[in-house]
Amino acid sequence: MAQFKGYDPKVEVNGQTVLSVVDGMGVMKLLAMQFLKRHGIDDPKPEAWYPQQKWLDTFKEIADKVGPNTLFQIGLKIPENAAFPPEIDTIEKALASIDVAYHLNHRGGEIGHYHFEKTGDKSAKMV
Repeated sequence: MAQFKGYDPKVEVNGQTVLSVVDGMGVMKLLAMQFLKRHGIDDPKPEAWYPQQKWLDTFKEIADKVGPNTLFQIGLKIPENAAFPPEIDTIEKALASIDVAYHLNHRGGEIGHYHFEKTGDKSAKMV
């Protein structure tokens, strides 16, 4: 079960990434904005920064009230909204860049890390 708890209360997420909630909810964009507003993120702007925990609290409410399939759809939208290094042209580069992208879209405090390890011609491990 998802914990919806950040590693550090000082971590912020950029508005561009926060807006993945709105994009991921498709025709329920107004509902997405209401969820965000209830958790202190009112009218998010792509260039602004917001407390990660408020964003995670929004995910928790969406999971509880709308369901995990909606969270999955939001997750699909994150790469479309988040900043990624521009030189990504292979799956290996994409997986290896997740940590870089994560740090481009979060700031302040300890946010954790992603580590990619190629384990075979058609296999890899993400930690």
